[in-house]
Amino acid sequence: LEDDDLDCAQTAQHSADHLLNLINNVLDMSKLREGKLALDSNSSFNPRVLIEDCVAMFFPMTINRGLTLSSYVSLEADVTALGDPLRLRQVLINFMSNALKFCDTGYVYIRATVTDKEDGKQKNLVISVEDTGIGIEEEDLIHLFKRFSQVDSSSRRCCG
Repeated sequence: LEDDDLDCAQTAQHSADHLLNLINNVLDMSKLREGKLALDSNSSFNPRVLIEDCVAMFFPMTINRGLTLSSYVSLEADVTALGDPLRLRQVLINFMSNALKFCDTGYVYIRATVTDKEDGKQKNLVISVEDTGIGIEEEDLIHLFKRFSQVDSSSRRCCG
């Protein structure tokens, strides 16, 4: 395969893997409701690769919509993290999807940095998603993390 074709095939594979994970997550909803969903805190993964895979999955959509998608990862290429890469990927994809959904012009920017924990022995991975979308009104922030609610579910909502 040519390089462009190989990139497309790899992106399709990553997207298919993500869809399978989403199906599994839907099936895990009963565990979540019962408080029995366990996070995998001991899997080692490369956060740079995880973030780059997520960015690659959304890149074609941003080009088609005239948006800029960029990322900055201040990690060594071979750094290893311990945690739940499937859940981290799910959260990052959800944030990126929402950022793109509500962004008509401009950019979506993913930033990953490492900070020291207070004990000085371990580090925290900090990932942020910034965009030029419509934003959230101050008075609507209280609804942000409530179960099964949206900040704006009215008919004036133009996206998704």
